Amino acid sequence: MITCDCIIHLVDSNEGLSPFSMKEAYLYWIITPYGLCRCGCGKKTEIPSSTKKRSGLIKGVPLSTVKGHKILFKRKNIFIQSFGKNGIIEISEVKNIAELGILPVYQLDLKSGHKIKGCFDQEILTKEGWVSIGDVTPDLNVVILPKPKEISNPNFSQISKLTLVGREMVYGVKVNACYPNYFANGIVVQGIN
Repeated sequence: MITCDCIIHLVDSNEGLSPFSMKEAYLYWIITPYGLCRCGCGKKTEIPSSTKKRSGLIKGVPLSTVKGHKILFKRKNIFIQSFGKNGIIEISEVKNIAELGILPVYQLDLKSGHKIKGCFDQEILTKEGWVSIGDVTPDLNVVILPKPKEISNPNFSQISKLTLVGREMVYGVKVNACYPNYFANGIVVQGIN
């Protein structure tokens, strides 16, 4: 469960690899290309211009809200970068992107400059295995997105600090993979169930 400003990379069969904030990814997931809410209510929804540009959504749709709507129709053929069994970056199918509520959030800073904000119990992948953000210690080595030419060799970075930053809306991604995880801000995080 990570915050709206965390960046993930979605792979759309039509558009290739694109960076999205979690908030944009959530809206991209729940809104049709014509601005219709996917819950089947027929309402149109305002879509941020950055999401419109990337997803080909039409401009000028009326204001309404999707809060509280149960999504009945999902986008298909949306994929995300994930960390595979042998340390190789894979492309895994997205099964759901969910808005999970306003919760206490911590910011985890790594010595490499990577940062992520998430809930106390959001798990991240370390050299030692999965550890929740609330249980990290400075000696842990966190798995980070390798440089493009080192795609099969994971990189690691030590933890610099952990800070409680307040309460924010958090989001999660359900991934269809043997190891359901994805990269957020270049850090491997556990997907939701």
